[in-house]
Amino acid sequence: MESNAGELVKGMEIALGFEKEFMKFYSEKALTAKNASLKKLFLFLAEQEKTHETVLEKIKKMLKEKGKWSNEDISLLAKNIVPSFESFLVNESQQKRTILEENEVDLILWAMRAEKRAKEFYAELKEKAEGNEGKAFFEQMSEFENQHFELLDKLMEKLTENYSKAKR
Repeated sequence: MESNAGELVKGMEIALGFEKEFMKFYSEKALTAKNASLKKLFLFLAEQEKTHETVLEKIKKMLKEKGKWSNEDISLLAKNIVPSFESFLVNESQQKRTILEENEVDLILWAMRAEKRAKEFYAELKEKAEGNEGKAFFEQMSEFENQHFELLDKLMEKLTENYSKAKR
């Protein structure tokens, strides 16, 4: 039983707000991305954020109603696997643009900052959780956000590498 379930529910409501914001951002920007690898990654991240939203809603409801964690809901995250970075790369010969446009760089930077903030927020909630289930859940959520950050960082590195090559 979490004696501070109300505080964790408030934290989850904040987290739900940014998960929804991120899902909308990734979905919308995937539609306008000219770089195929960026489009593919943004579509994946939109799905990830939707999964996070669904799990958060279920766990928030359980905490509100019963003041405790549901292992069944927590286990939903175990199915939320982040694939390797290479799976997002589209063969350069198949893409129209291998170099990012300036606004796409801005989009990736925004997304990286957002994922970093989310990671830190979940780490804070982990510290507030009293039971092992809550700590494990928020640690897992923090790790997912870190993996999203790493994917974005690797894509930025790969695509800016292409830019450097094109300038030579």
